Amino acid sequence: METQSSSHLPRFWAVIRRRWPVLVTLPLLALLLAGFNYLSAAKSYEASGEATLTDLSPQPLPPVGYANYYRDLASEAAADDFTRVVLGSRFADAVAKRLQAKGENYSTEEVQHALSSTRVYRVLFVKVTTGTASRSLAMEQAALDELAANGPSYLPGRPVELSVIDYPTQAKPKSLKGGILAAGTVLAGLLAAAVIALLVELFDTRLHDRQEIEDQLGLPVVGAIPGRVRSERAA
Repeated sequence: METQSSSHLPRFWAVIRRRWPVLVTLPLLALLLAGFNYLSAAKSYEASGEATLTDLSPQPLPPVGYANYYRDLASEAAADDFTRVVLGSRFADAVAKRLQAKGENYSTEEVQHALSSTRVYRVLFVKVTTGTASRSLAMEQAALDELAANGPSYLPGRPVELSVIDYPTQAKPKSLKGGILAAGTVLAGLLAAAVIALLVELFDTRLHDRQEIEDQLGLPVVGAIPGRVRSERAA
């Protein structure tokens, strides 16, 4: 088995030598295209902050050994409601007005489009994504200020306590999507080059070297006539 594998290795490198233009050109073009797409792709920046929610409404007695069981469940439900509050037009309008009061021109639609929210247990994560770091940071800080000042008023009839625990100090670039696209383009180029080289090799019926002749005929090659170089042909 080892001898058979070693005998195929020279054939493999012979194919690589014959088809190197395809194996080099296509991945190189894919690499250039990936670099162009990555550099020309629209950049986005994300700022994020966190707040915790605690439901203050009266709760039934918890099961034995599970202190604050019902309060924690109610707090998680409140956090769920706030993920929808943050995405709403009323909250976006309040954030836009805070920004406008500072002399910054942001529309309600722009703020609403940039806001997103998730929660883990009773921790609310608020994120803002825009095309510039300064705008993302300004919107995020205004959104957290609005939550800290008026958060409970967005859930009327439900007493909750909302505390902002993490204010952002900078907005970070989101380049993961562009990086994945660039890597995918390069991999696609490598795959396409390998497939094309394989197809060309399969449909090529010529015999290229001594080893191929011996493999096809089952007979040893006892001699070969060397080819003439180009300068001798010209003479």
